[in-house]
Amino acid sequence: HYNLIIMHFLFIYLPRDGFFINRKTRCLFPPLGAMYLSAVLEKEGHKATIIDLRAEGEKALRKFVLDADIVGITVETTSLNNCRKIIELIRQIDRDVPILIGGPHCNIVKEKALKELNADYEIVGEGEVSIAKIAKMLEGKEEERNIAGLCYLKNGKTYSNPPAIVDNLDTLPFPAHHLVKKYNYGYIGGIKIFPGRFMSMITSRGCPFKCKFCSRSSLYFDKYRVRSPKNVLEEIKYLYEKGYKNIIFVDDNFLTDKKRVEEIMDGIIKEEIDMNFIIEGARVDSADYNLYRKMKEAGVKLITYGIESGNQEILDYYNKGITLEQIKYAINLADQMNFITIGNFILGAPIEDEKHIQNTIEFAKELPLDVASFFILEYIVGSELWNEAVKEGKIGVNEYIVESDASKGLGKLTRKRLEEMRRRANLQFYFRIKYAVHEILKFLRMKNIYLAKGISTVFACSRCVKKRRCLKK
Repeated sequence: HYNLIIMHFLFIYLPRDGFFINRKTRCLFPPLGAMYLSAVLEKEGHKATIIDLRAEGEKALRKFVLDADIVGITVETTSLNNCRKIIELIRQIDRDVPILIGGPHCNIVKEKALKELNADYEIVGEGEVSIAKIAKMLEGKEEERNIAGLCYLKNGKTYSNPPAIVDNLDTLPFPAHHLVKKYNYGYIGGIKIFPGRFMSMITSRGCPFKCKFCSRSSLYFDKYRVRSPKNVLEEIKYLYEKGYKNIIFVDDNFLTDKKRVEEIMDGIIKEEIDMNFIIEGARVDSADYNLYRKMKEAGVKLITYGIESGNQEILDYYNKGITLEQIKYAINLADQMNFITIGNFILGAPIEDEKHIQNTIEFAKELPLDVASFFILEYIVGSELWNEAVKEGKIGVNEYIVESDASKGLGKLTRKRLEEMRRRANLQFYFRIKYAVHEILKFLRMKNIYLAKGISTVFACSRCVKKRRCLKK
């Protein structure tokens, strides 16, 4: 790094809109995107700092902004309002520091985000390709037009360079875990799900599936890539040696390539790595007895599934590519292995009526799930559903997240009725003797006090218990 001018990058990660920036919250996992960018910069000899504003108040921001050469902000569609607020605050602290934005929302709307958020620079694509050149640009050693995916304003005109992605994920350095060491992750609903230090990993990027409600294919430019089992195991061993006790895999679909997952699990078992593993995204059609048995032996404790509906008609409409029988098999097999299971359901598909939703509730009750989460469908920018609604004039091009609502021509049920149905779903699923017995027996088998705490939190947070009218069909 002869004659290198060390640049200081400050990366900021924001809470979702609706959560205060200046209030500390307990989070599930750290901002991997910023950690990867920081690792690339540190490898080049530069300095990076990460501030997770979900876990730290904005008071800590001032001293870091004043010391930074550039401020990078991860932009999610769900945190746009908080992003605007933090950019205004940064401008008040230091009007001259350049602001760089990137992340999922930027990959979808591209240079439009640059203007909307009043940033100086924007990266479209995967920032690891470009971030080192941005450091050189700040040094005066690289021209803006030569940086892949960079959007910028010059002489009142917006310029956009073609984006790039990382073809071989094994070439990336491991994320800069040490930059978020001060934060305590691993919380769901304010409850620490497992004891010990917690870190997340992503072992693939993109998704080979095309669900109508999802915008993921837009984020990674429709290209699915995976890390090799050897590369994944090296990071797991590194974290284990650093004292981490828990890892959550945050891939969109960790189990897609079952042979690769088996190799990873075999490596964990062979190396006698004693950790808890959580799979944040899994498809039910990946369920396999031998694979699940191996996952259990390796230390997998919790799996989250995208179930979506208890109606085959709705699953087909969403282009899920799964069946109700596959759902039953996967959840029962996971329960047999003593995995903690979380099932996510979506209410309010355009063709869905109250009978469909009641079918979903009854179907959820048949499954031995530990947690069932019921969400109202969101038309989110970049998804096929959003694109169709915009073409039909039901959603404006600047309405990035819109919930299903018959009063807007989006679906058959009003937002109010969907909220009532969601409350009904929570009440009918959780307040059952069969469910309580299942959880008590599972707790006794697992002897996991954290599971017991989590389930008690679910009951405590079901504030709609007094609205008994939702129980009636």
